[in-house]
Amino acid sequence: MNDQIHDPALKAGEQLINGQAASPGYAIGIASLFNTSDLVISTEPVDESQVESEYAQFVRARRIVVFELRKILEIASATDEEAHGIIQAQIQIAEDPELDKSIRRMIMERHFGADRAVNESFLYYIQLIKNTGNALMIDRIVDIRDIRDRLIRQIQHGELVSGVVEGSVVICDELMPSDILLFSRHKVTGIAANEGGLTAHATIIANSMGIPLVINAVGATRLTSPGDLVIVDGVDGRLVVRPDASTLESYERAKERYALELAESALIVELPSVTKCGTEIVLMANIEFEEELDNIKKYRARGIGLLRTESYFIEDEGLEEYKSKEAFFEKAVKAAAPGSVTIRLFDVGGDKFSDTTTKEPNPFLGWRGVRVLLDRRQLLRSQLTAIMNVAGRNPGKIRILVPMVSVVEEIGEICREVDAITEKMRSNGKPFDPKLKIGTMIEIPSAALIAGKLAGETDFFSVGTNDLTQYTLAVDRGNRLISKLFQQMHPAVFQLIKKAADAAHEKGISIEVCGELAANPDAALCLVGMGITDLSMSAASLPRVKKAIRKYSIAEMAELSAMVLNAATQDEVQEILENWKKERDESH
Repeated sequence: MNDQIHDPALKAGEQLINGQAASPGYAIGIASLFNTSDLVISTEPVDESQVESEYAQFVRARRIVVFELRKILEIASATDEEAHGIIQAQIQIAEDPELDKSIRRMIMERHFGADRAVNESFLYYIQLIKNTGNALMIDRIVDIRDIRDRLIRQIQHGELVSGVVEGSVVICDELMPSDILLFSRHKVTGIAANEGGLTAHATIIANSMGIPLVINAVGATRLTSPGDLVIVDGVDGRLVVRPDASTLESYERAKERYALELAESALIVELPSVTKCGTEIVLMANIEFEEELDNIKKYRARGIGLLRTESYFIEDEGLEEYKSKEAFFEKAVKAAAPGSVTIRLFDVGGDKFSDTTTKEPNPFLGWRGVRVLLDRRQLLRSQLTAIMNVAGRNPGKIRILVPMVSVVEEIGEICREVDAITEKMRSNGKPFDPKLKIGTMIEIPSAALIAGKLAGETDFFSVGTNDLTQYTLAVDRGNRLISKLFQQMHPAVFQLIKKAADAAHEKGISIEVCGELAANPDAALCLVGMGITDLSMSAASLPRVKKAIRKYSIAEMAELSAMVLNAATQDEVQEILENWKKERDESH
C-alpha cells in the first residue's frame, strides 16, 4: 500500500481513528450509526398476584426471539455455514431449560420483574465465563448479551433500532453476531466498532462473509455523523471519517488492488504449497465448529492442525458425558483426510465448575488448561477415552495436544493416563492406536525455555502464539488500555519460538505453529525460515500464506529469520521485513 494510506495527512474535516483490523478488505460509503444504547432494567418488585403473568411475559418474549433467530438462521444458511452454527448455538441458549428455571425462580420466589430476572440470570452466567480467564470464551460473552438484550427488549415491547441504510458502512459501539447477519440483508459494505474482540463470533462471521471490519476504533460513534462519507480499512485497522480527495483516491486504488488479490487467491488455492526451491510446507486449518469442516476442502488444507473442544465444554451440562462428541471427531477425521486431526484437550478455567467457589484474583495465571484436567481426573479420562476410541477406529489419523503445559511433570502425567486407558482398551478387546501421538503446546515462556527437556517427553510441539505473546509481554490481549503492547511479531516472541524449534529439531520431533501468527504471511516467512514447515491457521487465511511462501526459497527465508531474531522491537521487525521483501521482489 502506498505511503498516503499508511500515514495520511489529515486536513480540515478529515478524521483518522486507529483501531484493529478484524476482517480484511476496504469499504467506502455513507455512514449509518447503529443504535446500541444501554437497556434500562426495572427494579420495582412484582406483586404476588402478578408473578404468573410476569413469567408468561418472559415465555412470550422468548418465543418471539427464537422465531426471529430462526428467520436470521435462514439468512445464515444462505450465506455461510459457520454463521449458521453460531446462530443455532444462540437459539440453544435462549431455550436452555436451566436458564428457564433460573428466570422462573427469580420471578416466583424473589418477585423480580421479567426483565430484571432475565438480566440477573444472564449476568450470573456471564460472570462465570469471565472468571474462566479463557480469552476465547470471554469473547463469546457478546453472543450471550445479544440473547439477553433481545429478550429484554421484547419484554419491554421495544425493538432493535438499527437505522441502517442499504449499501452503507455501519458505525457502532459493539457488535452482536445476529447484527452482522441482519446487516447482510441491507448489503452493508463495511463495519467499524468502538469495541470488539479478534476471536469474537461477530468477527468470525464478518470474516466468513467477507465484510471489512475494524474493531476497537475508540470514538467511532462519537466522531461520525449519519451520512458522513467514511472509509473502513480492514487491512491496517483504520476508520477515516470525511476523507479529503487525495485520501479517498488512495483508498479507491487500494480497494481495486485488493479485489485483484482476492481473485488471485481463488487460483492460488489449487497450487501446491511449496517454496521456490521445492520444499513442501504443510498448511493446515484450525477448526472449532462442525460447520467449519467444509472449509478444509474449500481451501485445500492438509488436515486439522488444531481442533478446539472448548465450545463443547460450554454446551454440555454433564461435563463428563463426553461420548456424544465422538461423532464430531469422526466427521473431523473424514473431512481432514488424507491428513490428520490434532485434538486439543479442554483449555478452560476452573471457575467454570459449579462446585468451585474460590474466586481467583488472576484467572489468566490460575487454574486452567492441563492444571484443571490433572485435578479433575474423571473429566480428563472421559475426554481421553472419547478421543482414543475414535483414534482406535482411525489409526494414525488423530493426535492429542495438551494445553498450558508449564512443567515437565504435567506432560508425564497425561502420558501415564493415556497408557492406562490404552491398557484398558487392550484388555477389553477394543481397537486402539498403538502409535497415538501426544503433543505439548508451547504457549507459556517456561515451556519454551525448557523445550529441550519437554522434547524428550512428548511426540511433537505446537506453538500457541496468542497466549505465548500474552505471557511473554505481560499483556492481557483483551485489555484495550494496553492492546498496542500485544505485539505478536515482537522479537522476544520469535526468540522463544526459535528456542522451541531448535529443541524439537535436535530431538527429532515435529513442531508446528497454530496461533494467529501463522496466519500472517510475513510472520509465516520468518517461521519457515526457522525450520518450522507445518503451520495451522483459519482456513480462509491459507491462500495468502501459500502465496507468500511460494515466492521465496528456504535459504532466503532463513536469512530473513536470522535478521528478525536480532531485532530489538516489533517496529524494527516490520522494517526488516519490508526492506527484505522489496529487495527480493526487485531482484526476481
